[in-house]
Amino acid sequence: SRFPSLERQQSFCVEYIKTARESRPDYVSGRSLHEEAADLLKMVEVFVMINHLYWGTWAVNQAAEEGCDGEFDYLNYAENRFKEFRSKKT
Repeated sequence: SRFPSLERQQSFCVEYIKTARESRPDYVSGRSLHEEAADLLKMVEVFVMINHLYWGTWAVNQAAEEGCDGEFDYLNYAENRFKEFRSKKT
């Protein structure tokens, strides 16, 4: 998979929150950097699921509109996206 590992995602979220804090001197949260990063990662995980669902649905619609005989296998693409959605859901 090309998807970043959990460790890399966590590291990215920590750096992202750190940069956001540094760019806003008036920023006050009352929570630790790692708590905020964990919350951000939870939100990202939800949006990743939504992204898979969206593009899977798009591919089914494209298959209905363009047919399945074309150059691109929309139904296979949809199936893969829905598999990723289900794997992230658990």
